[in-house]
Amino acid sequence: MINMVKQRFMKSATLFLVFFLLISGLGCNNIQKNEANIQKTLIVAAASNVEPAFTEIAKEFESETGAKIVFSFGATGLLAKQIENGAPFDLFVSADVKTVEGLEAKGEVLPNSKRIYAQGKLVLSWPKEAKQVPLSLEEITKVEFKRIAIATPEIAPYGMAAKETLENLGVWQKLEPRIVYGENVNAVYQYAKTGNVDLVFIPLSLIKPGEKFLAIDEKLHKPIEQALGIMKRSQQIELAKEFDSFLKGQKGLSILERFGYIVTR
Repeated sequence: MINMVKQRFMKSATLFLVFFLLISGLGCNNIQKNEANIQKTLIVAAASNVEPAFTEIAKEFESETGAKIVFSFGATGLLAKQIENGAPFDLFVSADVKTVEGLEAKGEVLPNSKRIYAQGKLVLSWPKEAKQVPLSLEEITKVEFKRIAIATPEIAPYGMAAKETLENLGVWQKLEPRIVYGENVNAVYQYAKTGNVDLVFIPLSLIKPGEKFLAIDEKLHKPIEQALGIMKRSQQIELAKEFDSFLKGQKGLSILERFGYIVTR
């Protein structure tokens, strides 16, 4: 009788030990997986104009690598200020080259990581329900176009390109009282969506299928070359390099082209 009790006790103890080890192993695996996921998260500061394209690129990259991309979209100038103030970004995707060069000069950018990834295109668009639309860029001076939105030139390269365009057309002074400023190009695009303005200068990358626009002659403004750089203080430098390599690979370039960017293959 005593031997039977001992045998049952030993069997129960063995099963408990196996169960404990199994649960512990699963727990360790989950912890390791969670730690791995945390280690493979890339935080990207990106100009508003790239949001549609880079959101799609990130999905492809995440699918292939298992990494996670977290974006903070905004005006290039404001994002640069955040970086200077210590924001924990791993990669900066700018709407120009000058801003990245400025951060590079201040020691914020990893040496040899700066590069031009695309050239953007500026267009003139309007609300879907607009009753009056310009047939040419020269027609924007007509009185019916009372409110014209651009991104704030001092912090948004596409806003600067819009201002340069109007200056080179010789109509900036005439139209300046009608200008409405948005913090970034996404804000300007929303002005058109809600019908709060008559015309908007925005990147081609934000135009959705079926939306009307006029292409802007690129001779009317400086080329909108867009650069990126890896942050020197990043804890994910290798992952940032991996994402950049994906961006300049076949899939990344094809997506950028589909959203209207000019890229070098």
